[in-house]
Amino acid sequence: MTKRDWRIFREDFSIAYKGSRIPRPMQSWSESNLKAELLDAVAAAGYQKPSPIQMAAIPLSLSQRDVIGIAETGSGKTAAFVLPMLSYITRLMPPTTDGKLEMRRLRVLVLLSWHLLVSLLNKLRMRH
Repeated sequence: MTKRDWRIFREDFSIAYKGSRIPRPMQSWSESNLKAELLDAVAAAGYQKPSPIQMAAIPLSLSQRDVIGIAETGSGKTAAFVLPMLSYITRLMPPTTDGKLEMRRLRVLVLLSWHLLVSLLNKLRMRH
């Protein structure tokens, strides 16, 4: 992708960045630098082509940059943030010689949408 193509891409999808040395967006899952296991999960989930938020956010997250993504519901924001997080976790927990993951202490921040959180809390309240 040339500088001009990247500029047009950003304009077409209303993508704005702040900062310097920003990695260029990926155009396909094969450009994502995600591990094969994650790419297999992406394919199994039916993602054929990354959405604009995924194209822009995944390379930033994989380069351990702070990302704030604003996009419409159903645009793929969750995958754009979770896939790099899973990539990072799998690097922290390499498989042992028998192929199983070695469990170590992990710190993970899990964010839920307000709607999902309220729904879960209501279900818990109904049980008690």
